[in-house]
Parts: sequence; C-alpha cells; structure tokens
Amino acid sequence: MSGVRAMCRQLVFAFVLAQQLLAPPTSAAEQNTKSDSSPHQTELMTSADKAALSRALAAYDQGRADEAEPVLRNLVRRYPGNFEAAETLGLIYAEGGDLSSALSFFERACVMRPSSALAHANLGAAYLKSDRIEDAVRVLKRSARPLWVGLCDEDRQD
Repeated sequence: MSGVRAMCRQLVFAFVLAQQLLAPPTSAAEQNTKSDSSPHQTELMTSADKAALSRALAAYDQGRADEAEPVLRNLVRRYPGNFEAAETLGLIYAEGGDLSSALSFFERACVMRPSSALAHANLGAAYLKSDRIEDAVRVLKRSARPLWVGLCDEDRQD
C-alpha cells in the first residue's frame, strides 16, 4: 500500500506543478474576475463583498488563515457558487486538519470548475490524507485528462 501512496503523492505533485506551469500567473484580484459555472458568480457580488474577498484571499496568502476563514465562510453562505472562497476554505481546513470540511469544499470547487486541475489535485491530496486511496486515484486520473490533452495539443502543432 505504501507504494500506491507514494505514487499518488507523486501524481499530486505532478498535477500541481503542471497546472502552475500551464496557467498564467494570477493575483487574488485577477482571480476574482474569473467566471464561475454558478449563477452566484463573483460579478454578482457587491463591491464591498468583492473587497472583503480580496482582503480574505490576501490574508490567507500572508499566512493569516484565522483572519480569512470567517470572512470566507460568510461569503460562501452568501455566494455559494464562489470558487475562490470555496477552494480557499478547503485549503484552510486541510491545513488545520479538518479533512471532512476540506473535502466538502474541495468537492464543491471541483463541481464549480471541473477543468481546474489544481482543484482536483487538492481534492485528490485530501482524499489521500484521509486514506481514501481509490477516490484519490479516481480524481487524479480524471484531472489528468485536461492537462494531458493540452500538452498533446501543443506537441501536435510542431
């Protein structure tokens, strides 16, 4: 079983690295303009809530998860389709050891953005930490397809 666990960890690392290499760099402010697949898109947020989201994401990025968490929870209640808030809450809960809550938020993020390899890698890593190996492998295999297709398309253009 430890060989499978090591392989899964390597896959998670590869997916995260590939996502970072293939995606253009974005700041928290740029992330807020991305479209969600939900009717509760960031564009529908009030300007005060957009500012609160930006501050919460910045607080998390600066290591102040305890400050970001209550703001993000409030925003997720008000805007259940907000990808950035859901994914960041998943990260906060995973880092704090609350894997059940982390899984819930990562699953929501994957539904909102099914093509996000990073969201799937986070979900796969949380499954792995929860000793749900089959779920981790299933999610990571599914998330590999968009990355692999993108890489193969680039190869075909040569």
